[in-house]
Amino acid sequence: MISRDEFEEMQGRVMCTDIYSKRAPDIEEVFAHIKHNMGIRQFLHRGIDKVQTEWLWICSAFNVSKILNSVLKTG
Repeated sequence: MISRDEFEEMQGRVMCTDIYSKRAPDIEEVFAHIKHNMGIRQFLHRGIDKVQTEWLWICSAFNVSKILNSVLKTG
């Protein structure tokens, strides 16, 4: 049986919070772009399979737009 003392447990929580605080702005920027610029606020279909397919289309459109923007800037 493995046990942790309170210090190790708290240290793990702080490290996890630190990782999230560094990651969150990058991820939130993507969701904000999808919502505001692409106008996607809700899924149009019902059911997990259809929603997953729709999300893949949204992600693909976002990635293609990023590629096109980078090509046009360097072009």
